[in-house]
Amino acid sequence: MEFREYLVEIEKNIKKLTGFNIFLSSKDIFLIKSWYDKNIPLDYVLKVIYNQIKNTPKAKRKFFSLKKVNLDLSRLDKKRIVSKHKDKSIPDEVKDIIDILKKYGIEFDISKIDDKERLKALAEKKLISYLWKRLSTVERERITKEALLELKQNYNINLIDMEKVLKKIIAKKIKKHYGLNI
Repeated sequence: MEFREYLVEIEKNIKKLTGFNIFLSSKDIFLIKSWYDKNIPLDYVLKVIYNQIKNTPKAKRKFFSLKKVNLDLSRLDKKRIVSKHKDKSIPDEVKDIIDILKKYGIEFDISKIDDKERLKALAEKKLISYLWKRLSTVERERITKEALLELKQNYNINLIDMEKVLKKIIAKKIKKHYGLNI
C-alpha cells in the first residue's frame, strides 16, 4: 500500500466516524506519515481512531485531533505490530552483517527499512563506520594511502565520483583488514 492510499483511508474514516468534514492539518499528515514509516498496519490505526472517536462526546468530535491517537500508538508493544504491507524477510547475507553488528554490541533497527538492498547497504555502512573508528590513526592513514593509490591506478573518474569510489575502496580494505567476507 502506498502512503497516499494509507492517508486517504485514514482521512475518509475520520470524516465518516466524526460526521464532520474535517481536513487534516500538516501536523496530522506528518503524524500519519510517521505511522506509515513505522509500518503500523492501517487496520490497527483505524481501530485506534475508532476507539478515540467513540470515547469523544458527539459535541466535541468536530475538534477531533490525532494527537491522542498518536499517544496510543506510541504506547504499543512494537512486537505486536506486524505490517501487512511490508515484507520483512531478511536475506542471509544481511543476517550475517547484523550478527556481526550484534557481536560488536551495535544496535541496528531494521523495522523502518523495507528495501532489502538498502537494508544491506545501511547495515554494512554502519559496520564499516564502527570498524573504521576502532582502527588506530596509523592504520587509518595506511588504508587511506592504499585506497588513494588504488584509485589513481585503476580508476579514471571525475571529482564528483571520486569521494564515493574512495569510500568504497576504503570499505573494501577495512573488510579485508578484519577478515570479513560480506
